[in-house]
Amino acid sequence: MKIPRKEIEIISSAGGWVLVYGRRKTGKTFLLRNFIDHDRYFLVRRDGVVVSGEENPVRFDNINHFLDHLRSLLLDNRTVILDEFQRLPPYFQDEISMIHPHGRLILSGSSMEMIEKVLSSSSPLLGMLSEVKIDILDPFDVVRALDLEPERTIEYGTFLRDPWTVPIFSFKGDFLKDLWRVIGHSRNAIPGLIGDIFSEESRRRSRIYESVLRLIGAGTWSTSEISHTLYTRGILERDDSRLITSYIHNMIKMGLIEEIPIFQSRRKVIYRIKSPIMETYYYLVDRHNIDERDVMLDEVRSNLRKMVNMQVERFFADAFTIEYGGNREYSLSPEIDFIITKGRKRTPLAFGEVKWGKGGLRGARKLIENASGLDIDLILVSKEDVKYDKISTYTPDRFLKKVR
Repeated sequence: MKIPRKEIEIISSAGGWVLVYGRRKTGKTFLLRNFIDHDRYFLVRRDGVVVSGEENPVRFDNINHFLDHLRSLLLDNRTVILDEFQRLPPYFQDEISMIHPHGRLILSGSSMEMIEKVLSSSSPLLGMLSEVKIDILDPFDVVRALDLEPERTIEYGTFLRDPWTVPIFSFKGDFLKDLWRVIGHSRNAIPGLIGDIFSEESRRRSRIYESVLRLIGAGTWSTSEISHTLYTRGILERDDSRLITSYIHNMIKMGLIEEIPIFQSRRKVIYRIKSPIMETYYYLVDRHNIDERDVMLDEVRSNLRKMVNMQVERFFADAFTIEYGGNREYSLSPEIDFIITKGRKRTPLAFGEVKWGKGGLRGARKLIENASGLDIDLILVSKEDVKYDKISTYTPDRFLKKVR
């Protein structure tokens, strides 16, 4: 299955040279090779060898020879994709900067340190590259590509926002069983998504990164609570939330986690793992130790269903936030599934409730109560077709008709 995505137009319409970046397994390579017009594609392997993407690939063991070849292509006004360019030596940037603006060079990488260097004030490539961050898939792009029964489209679409899951799902039988099979077969792959994001120096601290991810996935979002927990476990040298802030900042930049403001609070935020399947995995690790032992579906079924409902809620929150062109916020008291605000003053545009089980009518009443005195839109997503004055109700079928 090929899922056309909005970034195709962004990259295609960007003039000149482009930097495409993001964490591993967000579909950068697939997107570039299958949807972006280009003359040549090259991949820098982990061992530093550069290979072309043809059926009979050309191999460059000598980086200087590759630079000569790349220079020739760009001077001939060709479009060249260079994937995992961060594996090349530092002087590579100086060399190619002297070729600019000839040709069209598309650099793709997943190393946070290298991306920061390319975008830093001292970079020889500064100002030469349009930046395009590749994140998890847009919810609209996913559901437009699926042709399943409405409820299954939403549930599968929620987890297919991680493109690497597309060829693993069977799309047969019970969705929960299919999802559990994918998670079970990905127990090494999911923690490995951190992969090349961090440099060798930072990788020595990978235990801290994964520990923070585990805690956030388990529902802990207070930096002080995270730092205290890691200190008591001997993972941090001191109990200081400022130590955690830098790790979280790095993971936000590369799309591993996201920061969601608390409504009507100046500084409070919650942190969530951005990947639906990664967050589900770490939640089940915390509750059932699925990374340490083989677990049957019956044992995790209740918590797995809970996480599916939570991820579906986030799917709709993202979808309506995109439609409104606003920002997503969250309310703890009263609890509101999603709030869409606009501008620096964070003016509320809409309140939303998602009821992926029973309780659609209860959700409608809750919306009315929470929005008392506010002139905003009220959105209810429910499997039940609830009709309630002043509320726009979206069943799975109605939502998909709107999207398509």
